[in-house]
Amino acid sequence: MGREHDGPAVDREGVEALMRALAGQGQAMVITGHCTGEGAMALLRERLGDRLVRMNTGMITEL
Repeated sequence: MGREHDGPAVDREGVEALMRALAGQGQAMVITGHCTGEGAMALLRERLGDRLVRMNTGMITEL
């Protein structure tokens, strides 16, 4: 769980680095917030599907 400050530009290299880091994590869920940006969220959603969750105010997640 974390946040990325990509702003309006999509950091494809950063997204690919994240995907490589998650490769050995099995079915790890990625929870990220608005700072990730819509472009990076779209790339992550393509790769992660339902394992990508957008963090919202008041959200409660059990780990």
